[in-house]
Amino acid sequence: MDEVAARVRVVVIDDDAMVLKALDTALTDLGYDVKSFEDPRKGLDWIREDGCDIVVADICMPHTDGFEVLRRVKEIDPGCDLIFITAHAQIDTAVRALREGATDFFEKPLTISALHAAMVRTTRYRELHRKSEILTDKLNILQG
Repeated sequence: MDEVAARVRVVVIDDDAMVLKALDTALTDLGYDVKSFEDPRKGLDWIREDGCDIVVADICMPHTDGFEVLRRVKEIDPGCDLIFITAHAQIDTAVRALREGATDFFEKPLTISALHAAMVRTTRYRELHRKSEILTDKLNILQG
């Protein structure tokens, strides 16, 4: 089990049941605490109630598209990161995703190793950012 993965709560949202099952199984096998949802509305409800660290979401879904999921996740928890996956990748979509706050963007089919590497990078960045905030607070206290 990966040391980083063991501390990370992940919500996977994808309307494709086969992709959802494959991601859930692979990420669970890597040690992540995974909850999966075919319906983005149910996934958002879970995040609102129980929180998470990283959301892995498809962009093209019925009811609520990935950009709406991103907007709502950031309203619920601005510190939660979102990684997009999509079968309909275009440069302008990837640029929009990153500009609107997604951490990463992958085209389907994706490799689990690439997704895992992105999740590790994201988690390590979060930890460094948190430590930086703690040090800044301590410095401000010392400066008085």
